[in-house]
Amino acid sequence: MIGVVSHILMDLPTRAGVPLLWPVDWKFGFPPIRALRIESGKFVEKFIIFPGLLLLTGYLLISHQTRVLEFLRQYIK
Repeated sequence: MIGVVSHILMDLPTRAGVPLLWPVDWKFGFPPIRALRIESGKFVEKFIIFPGLLLLTGYLLISHQTRVLEFLRQYIK
């Protein structure tokens, strides 16, 4: 569920948008003005957003290391 929701949220700022009311063919995005959105697979996504998300993930894992390890110990035996 987390993966699906995060994927939809990360597709909102792309020019293609997200068909939130599928099967209706309306696509939504943020910001609402399509020209201000990023184009997927280009410089901004590859060299700014992706490395930023990697750094954020690393920071969250390190700052909540004990909780992550407790979770892993509980469910992986």
